[in-house]
Amino acid sequence: MNPVATAIAKNNMPRQKNDINRLTELATIQHENVTWSNDLISSPISCSLLERRVMYFITGVVKHKFLESNLNVPANWKELYFYLTDQDLGVIGGKKNIRYTYDVLTALGMKFFPITYHKQNGTSIVGRIHWVDSFFYDEEHNIYAIRISPEIMPLLINLTQNFTSFDIGTAMRLRSKYTQKLYELCCKYAGDYRYSDGQEETTGIVYKKRVIPIEMDYFRVLFNLNEIRDKKTGKILQESSYESFKDIRSNILQVAQNELYDLFMFHASNVWFDYQAGPRKGKGGKTSSIIIYIYTRENPKEGICRTKLLIHTNHHM
Repeated sequence: MNPVATAIAKNNMPRQKNDINRLTELATIQHENVTWSNDLISSPISCSLLERRVMYFITGVVKHKFLESNLNVPANWKELYFYLTDQDLGVIGGKKNIRYTYDVLTALGMKFFPITYHKQNGTSIVGRIHWVDSFFYDEEHNIYAIRISPEIMPLLINLTQNFTSFDIGTAMRLRSKYTQKLYELCCKYAGDYRYSDGQEETTGIVYKKRVIPIEMDYFRVLFNLNEIRDKKTGKILQESSYESFKDIRSNILQVAQNELYDLFMFHASNVWFDYQAGPRKGKGGKTSSIIIYIYTRENPKEGICRTKLLIHTNHHM
């Protein structure tokens, strides 16, 4: 037997019935807040809907296993294993998709995710990290041992600034990878955040709180919509998608808005958003930006009509 597998079987795999039963404690996802570094929130979409759900689930595990057990210091991150049952896999991907969820988990260990760390001096560090760096299946007990990559831990715990809190119960219910990203962005800017482009003195334009303009070029990068080519061979690795605002509106914005609004109305989400196209580039040109309005229970949308006034000017303040 492989020495690593032997060590895991001996020291990490549960051996008693009660130990196995305790593995199902996270099988029902409750509404509770977890935190991610904004470096994760601001990273482009690079995974599927189900892979993102696995990440949300891992975040819940980290909260319960490490934070609530006072193991939130790096010295205690040596044994980063946690365990799942088929019941957990059913929660992540659906009871009818346990095998597919299993395939996603096994593949995560081989997949890098891009990450950019923003330094206080304005520079950044670009890298690629794993969420899962090992995966084992215990045939006897029908359970899975998964080791969290230590590189991901500083992005999930001990965060004192530049982080976003969101509801894991809401996140796990989302049905589109685009809704997942828009939900994360809504949570990031749902407080007293006021967007500033530094040009208020010149333009006289001041955005209201929770009104977020997103440049179209950045939106396409964030939602991974651009063509991707191999830098060496020039081979197309990913085709460009949703070229027009009309396509983005019908396939991303409207889908995500409907989903979050429905969850909001059923008290399964605390945020939702409205949107509209920003100015066009020249006469008859393409939409230059998308303007997102974020609404919460504390700051609801006024009335039932679409908000017409995006901004107010310094002259009216």
